[in-house]
Formats: sequence, structure tokens, C-alpha cells
Amino acid sequence: MLSDEQVGRNLIRLRGEMSQKDLAAEMKRRGFKWSQATVWSVEKGERPLRFTEVEALTDVFGRPASHLLALGDFEAEIDQMARRLSEKDLELQRVLAEYDDLRLNLALKCDEAPEGAGGHAASEWIPRTVEDAVKAYRADQQAEGARYDELLRTSERNSPPSADWQSETWLERLNAADQQASRCSDNG
Repeated sequence: MLSDEQVGRNLIRLRGEMSQKDLAAEMKRRGFKWSQATVWSVEKGERPLRFTEVEALTDVFGRPASHLLALGDFEAEIDQMARRLSEKDLELQRVLAEYDDLRLNLALKCDEAPEGAGGHAASEWIPRTVEDAVKAYRADQQAEGARYDELLRTSERNSPPSADWQSETWLERLNAADQQASRCSDNG
């Protein structure tokens, strides 16, 4: 259940760099008797918001009411996931560089070795590029099932239809990016 304290935390997050005084002034311009103390009381969860105030706040921030009435701190969760993804991206780049270095070292070692030594390993790994490894990973993912399709169907059932470009979910964008990457690696 949504608490006044959670609404207050959401208001703090939405307010961002805007001062409590400036927010109170914006609400006064919209016909509400707000002061800096009112903003403080709402943010502390000591004063509940009226429905008309929620509507006015969505206008002030240019965000839907769901951002103010969210049960969780989505912004923090999204930021945390983005940071983890950035860390994994760097880790993946290091692993890919190490993969290429190992292939190079294998080729150099095979060139130094007596004729016929390491031929099996060389024939298997030297021609296998990073792109081949990614392609093999994608093929393994497809073999495990229609993971994206199921998630997409679930997302579509839980999302209201909309006619504008924003109706495309992030999951649909992820799926499209993966399909584009797969097409590029197939053509490359």
C-alpha cells in the first residue's frame, strides 16, 4: 500500500534541484495555498496530498502521476541497474580484449612450435573471432527458448496501448537492438 512517506520520497526525487520554496510558488500559481512548510510536510509524509494537488504536480514536473504515486523508488533502481550494466560493459570489453590477446598468443606460440604441434587447438581457436563467439552466444540463447518473446508478450499484456512512439516498451527496444545486432553479425 502506498504511504504518505513514499509519496514524500517520490516528491523529493521529482523536485530534484528545484527548491521547496520554488515548488510552493509553482503550486500557488496553480491556485493552491502552498508554502515552503507545506512542501516540507508533504515530503516528510506528515501531510497527505489531495487528488487535485497530484494533478497540479504532474503539470509542474511534466511527469505522469505514476511517478509521484509509485510504490518503489524506480529512479534509484534504474540508476543502480544502469551502473551495473556499465560495469559489466567494461568487464565485457576487458574479456573481449583478453580473448583477442589469447588468440594472438596462440597463433604466435603455434608459429614457434615444431611442425604439427598444437594444430588442433590452432585450427579451432585462431579462426574463431570475437564476433563468432558473440554469434555462438546468441545461438545458445535462441536454443534455450523464446525468452524475449515471452517477456514481450507479458510486457504487452501489462502495458496500456498508445498511439505515439513512446508506446514502444524498453523491452521491445531491447529485442529490436538484439535482432539488429544478430542481422549485422550474420551479414558480417
